[in-house]
Amino acid sequence: FRGVEIHSGCFLGQTRYPTSGSISSVNNLQPAKILLGRDLPSIQIIWNGNLTNFSQFQKAHCQIGFDCDTQMLASIIANTFSQEYDLHGDLRVATIAAVRKVFDECQGGFSCLMHVEGLGLVAFRDKHGIRPLAMYTDKSLGVFGFASESRAFKGLEGVVDWVKNGEM
Repeated sequence: FRGVEIHSGCFLGQTRYPTSGSISSVNNLQPAKILLGRDLPSIQIIWNGNLTNFSQFQKAHCQIGFDCDTQMLASIIANTFSQEYDLHGDLRVATIAAVRKVFDECQGGFSCLMHVEGLGLVAFRDKHGIRPLAMYTDKSLGVFGFASESRAFKGLEGVVDWVKNGEM
């Protein structure tokens, strides 16, 4: 990353292999940027999981041409976020509504990190807790992090906990 200027205290990274739909590595690259199409904040997501109702969603939305469950997740977030932001003009309200819609519409196991420009980092986990999501905090340094494995924080002097089932 030589020559790249970084202007944020939030970084997302993910190594993910396809779990449904297309086996194309391009379609499954993360973080995925959610395109909202207007003067709305940018949203990026990384996630780990498998949406078991992807084929039903794909059939119901065949005119859009989804070919991986990442696109399904991004579509639900984008549509709900945009509608709620238009109604309320509040990033927090729109984000909460989008995550609630994911909980309602997505079946399977997943853990997700989503960065909403102007709001910050949002972490959430499926209601059954199928995919793990560890949370690290070091209040003395004002640092926090998330990982699918608690071992990622081994040797650090903070507190490691788990995002609970269905928690945002």
